[in-house]
Amino acid sequence: MAYDARSTFRTRCGDREQGRAAVTGAEMTTSSDTSRAPHTMIRARETEALVTMLQEPAARVAVYGPPGVGKSHLADRAAERWATSTEKTPAPVAWVDARAARPGASFFDALVHALGLAPVTEFEREGVLQQIAHVLRERGRLLLVIDDADRVASDVNALLRRVSDCAELRVVLTSRVVLPDAPVQAFQLSPLSPEDARALFVDAAQRARQGYDPQAVPEGVLDALLERLDHLPLAIVLAAARQTIVSTEGLLQRLEKRFQILRPAHGPGERSRRALGEAIGLSWELLDEVERRVLSQCAVFAGPFDLEAAEAIVHTGDEQAWVGDVLQSLVLKSLVETRHDEARGELSFRLLESIADYGREHVDAQLLEDASERHSDYYERLATELDGRVRGPQGERALHRLLMASTNLSAAVDRLCPHAPWRARRLLYAMLPTFEVRGLLGAYLERFESIRALHPELPMSAREALIRARILRTAGRLNSALEAVETSQSLIADHGDHADEVECRLECPSSAEVILERGLILADLGQMRESGEALLSVSETPGEPFVELNLEHERGRYQLNSARLGYFRDKADAEAMLNEAVQRLRVAYEASHQHTHIFYRARISVGWAVALHEQGKTGAALGVLREAIDAQQAHGYRTNVLNLTYYQALLNYYLGDMDRALAISAELDRGCAQMGLAVLRARNASSRATYAMAAGRVEEASELIDHAISLCDAHAQDYSALIADNQAVLCAWERGDTDAFPAISQRALARAERVGSQVHVGIISAYQLFYRVSQSPEDPKIVEARAQLPECIQPLSQAGELRRPSSYPRWIMLANTWQACLELHAAAWHLEQGDFHMLYDAMEKLETLKPRLKDPFVTVYMRHAFQLASATRRRFALPDERPEHMLRVSEGGDTVRLDDGEPIDLSSRAPLRRLLLALIERARAGEPSADMDAVIAAGWPGEHIEPRSAANRVYSTVRMLRNLGLGDVIVTDDVGYRVAEGVLIVEQVSD
Repeated sequence: MAYDARSTFRTRCGDREQGRAAVTGAEMTTSSDTSRAPHTMIRARETEALVTMLQEPAARVAVYGPPGVGKSHLADRAAERWATSTEKTPAPVAWVDARAARPGASFFDALVHALGLAPVTEFEREGVLQQIAHVLRERGRLLLVIDDADRVASDVNALLRRVSDCAELRVVLTSRVVLPDAPVQAFQLSPLSPEDARALFVDAAQRARQGYDPQAVPEGVLDALLERLDHLPLAIVLAAARQTIVSTEGLLQRLEKRFQILRPAHGPGERSRRALGEAIGLSWELLDEVERRVLSQCAVFAGPFDLEAAEAIVHTGDEQAWVGDVLQSLVLKSLVETRHDEARGELSFRLLESIADYGREHVDAQLLEDASERHSDYYERLATELDGRVRGPQGERALHRLLMASTNLSAAVDRLCPHAPWRARRLLYAMLPTFEVRGLLGAYLERFESIRALHPELPMSAREALIRARILRTAGRLNSALEAVETSQSLIADHGDHADEVECRLECPSSAEVILERGLILADLGQMRESGEALLSVSETPGEPFVELNLEHERGRYQLNSARLGYFRDKADAEAMLNEAVQRLRVAYEASHQHTHIFYRARISVGWAVALHEQGKTGAALGVLREAIDAQQAHGYRTNVLNLTYYQALLNYYLGDMDRALAISAELDRGCAQMGLAVLRARNASSRATYAMAAGRVEEASELIDHAISLCDAHAQDYSALIADNQAVLCAWERGDTDAFPAISQRALARAERVGSQVHVGIISAYQLFYRVSQSPEDPKIVEARAQLPECIQPLSQAGELRRPSSYPRWIMLANTWQACLELHAAAWHLEQGDFHMLYDAMEKLETLKPRLKDPFVTVYMRHAFQLASATRRRFALPDERPEHMLRVSEGGDTVRLDDGEPIDLSSRAPLRRLLLALIERARAGEPSADMDAVIAAGWPGEHIEPRSAANRVYSTVRMLRNLGLGDVIVTDDVGYRVAEGVLIVEQVSD
């Protein structure tokens, strides 16, 4: 072999392209193929990272990853990018496919060929490595790619040592196996992201079948398929190619035979070389018997597993072989993935489904059956252990471990269900927190239903009944929840002493837990008195601190709501009750930091935040919620975040920031819809309507109210529906919807009475009173209405929110507002009676309350009052300043009456009548005084009177009007005659 460092480098584009297609089929692209441009975005981040590493002098990089992950493709794209990144002329790239090479001579022959050198003769083999190294030093800037380097690891290591001083040489290795002795930087390649996986599948499917439309695929099917394909590029491309004969749904259903599906279509060429099974099989061939046993048994895991689980379940078959050592070897060979569990500070393991399927197909069935039994036994023991710790102060680690084990726990339930349903059910008990965290309680209940469907003879347990009650309450099925909790109570009573202690602990919750759940259900049903009686019925509650602190918290919430909303008139000292509630909530909040962990503190944090608000510390309350939300978000507890966000919006409303409250609640609505949290969504819809009304967005509020009532009624949220009903009353009133108002207000009143909220009864009754007065202007029965109004106002004095501020409580302000409104609604009657002072007294009273208009608790009621005052001024042309006199004029002016004087009959005295009406009309129109000509034209229309006679007539007519008692009404100025300032003119319509 004659080595010449200056020999021309021959690229092997034809061979490389052929090899490229053989490796990954339709996945591969070239820069000249514009139809494949979308793929330039796939693996873009990884490509950029690898190119950046290759920019360093003497870069040596090994790309590791499982079979089918696209190592060769990434190396190819990075090589192309690197070659054209800096020089005007592309730098050379030499590619060695080591898959078919044998260690030693065969590999070096392939390398010599890739470098464009003459073949190696038998006499030159001993010095070939030295000569190749010499050529590489002389070639200058060059990238050497060795694909499947693990096949010739020893030769590659030797080569890298020889060229360690070649700064212009860059080397990329692809390998399934970590090369511990190779002087390289590791680049770990993982399966595609969900977004890249979807883009790759759609692109490849559209090549396979013109017109393929991913939007036509049923929701979730494509994502499920890609998940089953492990997001492996090779598997994705092969599956997409099958779109010529089978739908996406059909592919998903046929993945039980994945290695039959995930291979190229029948035809000439190296068909098996491009199949997923063949790709995995190449790695399988590299394993010894112990590694194959361990890898196959790992297929019984349904998700991540830790070393403890592997030690309990996986048997190596060799007493000298520790499963940890074997797992480490499989990790280094890219057949087992590892992930760091930050919560526990430990590593977890995971098999790609494709590799697990391959292992199951290539091992003795009995080995898998035995491992499956050990799997069920282990996870049953683990679940029982964690169930006893998950709610305690150190329960967060237990919860994280449950979450990590959830897919394996679920698989164990499936295995146990056919022959041991009682064991499957007990395992399900422990899984409750994993479904709570993910907001999947409906799916959790379905697991119980599936066991019961298969084994109808399995008796209901007290614990299952309690769990059902909790889930049904969360879903808004409150009557069914109440039945379930009563069943649990009955089963506990029947259980008695018939079971041992372990059996009792597993199947029977404590009485305190059942009482707590019963109280929560009754509260959600709006039966506040019954809820309080249930929560307060147990004075001594022996049991775990978690249950006790939650009982204390719910008792505090009950007392707080009673004090805030004035549910019961027989509560003598609402302030004392409020203080006791605050104390209970403080104790529960502090205890929660000692006896439980972040996940279970969310509701208790809400209670303390509300208590702070009730003490006038709303800013501090928002701080508590913000801290709680941050903590829940940091741990991924999405359901708790949404619950806390509801109260965050509420407190912003209390602060008067309506825009912020509406924005938060709108985002919350979207989150609830995504998570399927129907009850919270219903409550939030009701509150959104309240915020919109407070912000003056009446039309928006109208739409929200209908939506809220519909949601609340669908999920038996009577109290939240009452809030929406109350807003419906206010909205109909503000829109002037007098036809619908009676029915709307009556519906709201009936619900308020059913729920027991005397505050809402008072509010709705007050508006009904206003309606009756306003609809009977001739006879408003104002005396009776004045007597009824205090009955509406009295319940407001019991509501904690309305008892503040102490300097001028809101309920007193509302009392003054509504008293003024009542008189204004009877304005026509007051003016008929000549009592305009009553109207001005009412309007002046409202003016003193204007500074409180922005108070969120009363803003709508105040706005209605000011709207009424403005409408009354416009309707009756009331001057801004209080008048000194009121002149009532009948229709046509036949009769006039000044203040409380006797009526003046002008029916037979036409000139007097016409002159007075003309002056009144000018006054109403804001015109100047009437001069002599205007007076003559008004009093004696059409007559031609000489000036002196006209003047005498005018003087005489004015004198007669004054003599009749209207001297304070008609005044003379430099121009002529006018109605005096400070005279309120009211036209009275004849019957």
